[in-house]
Amino acid sequence: MLPVYRYLIGIFLGLGILVTGTLSLSAQTQQEKDKDESAEPVEDPIVTILRQRVDAYRQTVGIVVGEIRGTRRTVYARGTLNRATIRKTSGMTVFEIGPLSSLYTSALLGLMVKDGEVSLSDPVSKFLPDSVKIPEYNGQPIRLEHLATHTSGLPSLPNNVISADLNNPLDGYSVDLLYQFLSTYPLTYDVGTTYEYSEVGMGLLGHVLAWQAGKSYDALIQEYISTPLKLANTGSTPTISMKTLMATGHDRTRRPITAWSDTTLVGGNGVRSNILDMMAFISANMGIIYVMPEYTEEDSIKFQAAFEEVIRPRYAAGRPGVETALGWRARKGARDRYTHWLSGRTRGFYSFVGFNKLSRRGVIVLSNSSVPIDDIGFHILTPGYPLASPPKLTSTADPQTFQAYTGTYEFSPGLTVDIMTTDGKLYGQPPGQMRSELFPESNRDFFLQQENAQITFVKDAAGNITHLLFLKNGQTREARKIR
Repeated sequence: MLPVYRYLIGIFLGLGILVTGTLSLSAQTQQEKDKDESAEPVEDPIVTILRQRVDAYRQTVGIVVGEIRGTRRTVYARGTLNRATIRKTSGMTVFEIGPLSSLYTSALLGLMVKDGEVSLSDPVSKFLPDSVKIPEYNGQPIRLEHLATHTSGLPSLPNNVISADLNNPLDGYSVDLLYQFLSTYPLTYDVGTTYEYSEVGMGLLGHVLAWQAGKSYDALIQEYISTPLKLANTGSTPTISMKTLMATGHDRTRRPITAWSDTTLVGGNGVRSNILDMMAFISANMGIIYVMPEYTEEDSIKFQAAFEEVIRPRYAAGRPGVETALGWRARKGARDRYTHWLSGRTRGFYSFVGFNKLSRRGVIVLSNSSVPIDDIGFHILTPGYPLASPPKLTSTADPQTFQAYTGTYEFSPGLTVDIMTTDGKLYGQPPGQMRSELFPESNRDFFLQQENAQITFVKDAAGNITHLLFLKNGQTREARKIR
């Protein structure tokens, strides 16, 4: 009987070990579960970035990010449409997209080329009244491709704006004024040789395409882009739906800014849109186009071929390794992977868009403040790209001292900056460009947040301002006060 008892004891001992082990494992699992439930949830890195910009740094009132990974799209939002509402931003919120308008204009050009309506080599003069004299240089005409690649030789803004509102420089700017500007502006270098970002050039391109089609700019956007891609809230003239979703713009101190009111050069700076529409549009630029049942396979192929031409790099863009496509800037990276991007601002909004077609990744960032957000876009697109440092705290400076700094300063012949004061704030403005606020660090030292640069005003023995010092990236440049 002994072997039987030993056998039974072995079974009971085994069961005991099994039960004990199971109880021990259950207890351990429960402890880990309790620990996991008590731990704080890990915040998404993109959510952290947006929370810091809105709540901690107070650089904007509302911001929305759209991230594209192949066919998957994700929206992140923080803040409100304006400071006087509790309505939160979302993928539906409509923003002024400023210079990103040029991407829609360039897409129109590419699609109209595929339709045989225009050619990249067409001279601009072909589409305007004979009374309008388009500038030339050494007999070389400005062609549509030059407008789309910012190599036309035209400046950033026309030199005959009539608006007294520095926050809305193109208010009241008419087609007649545009024609007057074109007929009198002298080019200073060969067309197609030098990159200079030109809102007036891209606005002119939008005007020419609308002239050729006999339709408004918005009607062209609707026909060629919005209808095929199912965009519901994109255009230069807000629809009733867009108005209900429209965010208010703000300056760097989060003060409300009047909406942009350009009606002539909308192809360069006048489009409004939202994240949902822009994700569909940027996906199309990457060749990711969703099924369009009412269109034939031939239509889809033509659509993709047009965007292939739009994003193809064509000219050097003024910085090492950077090229310009139709509307886009492009930089070749590892394994010949191009990153395309564009960013810019109106007086109350800042926008960024970028993508890498081979990796099928894209990012759109829209903010209702004029504080730059390029670093957010590049960081999400390329995680190794550093985020900007937290903003400096401004000191209290006596606005009465600002008047002594106003005037024109010359870095070199033809390269000047105007310093002006408005409403107790100091601004710098290169000719033909938007002004930027100078934030005080002391009564004579200021920093330019957009450029991450410092400006110091220097006096002579008599106390008169003689020049300024511009410090950026460890290098100092001097600009003499000439008037």
